Amino acid sequence: MDSIRADDFYPTIEAARRNSEGIVFKVYFLKVQGGWALAHVLPMKGERDFAEPRWILLRESNGGVWKSVDYLSAIRKYYRDDAEFFGALDMDPKAVARVKKEFPGAPEEIFP
Repeated sequence: MDSIRADDFYPTIEAARRNSEGIVFKVYFLKVQGGWALAHVLPMKGERDFAEPRWILLRESNGGVWKSVDYLSAIRKYYRDDAEFFGALDMDPKAVARVKKEFPGAPEEIFP
């Protein structure tokens, strides 16, 4: 979760670990396998929503450090316009197929 905090809310992983803002996540979906993870989380501060729910694709690097993978930029080319692209934000079936195509090393088992 520190990697997700660092990706969206803090400038460094060290700041994310300190978590001075107290940002936590309600986890709706989390699967991890083979150095890849996919999560659907709602950022919260206390008992209140802090930001929009989001899907996060993570990759473990050498040394066990998890980093967010910008899957949205990688699959943007498949969409004609922003309205069509909104489905990717919800990890709809088309988005899942496109993420798998762009990241063939990601295990099938982590996807919804």
